[in-house]
Amino acid sequence: MIKDTPLKTTKNDRLGFGKIARHLSSSFLQIDLSRGFVVGMEEAWGSRKSSLVNLALEELSQHKGAPRVVRF
Repeated sequence: MIKDTPLKTTKNDRLGFGKIARHLSSSFLQIDLSRGFVVGMEEAWGSRKSSLVNLALEELSQHKGAPRVVRF
């Protein structure tokens, strides 16, 4: 049986999303977030969007002064 739960850490990252997540979080840290910033992802059901978001947020949380993230 295939487990279809989103990744929460890079420990089991077989798709290489960790590298993409590092680039995303680095990009977010380089822009002026004082007025807010919205990011959206659109892709087919089951394409691992939640995994990429989780890994990017994990990476972002490692940085001091990281922005507050509101997920909805």
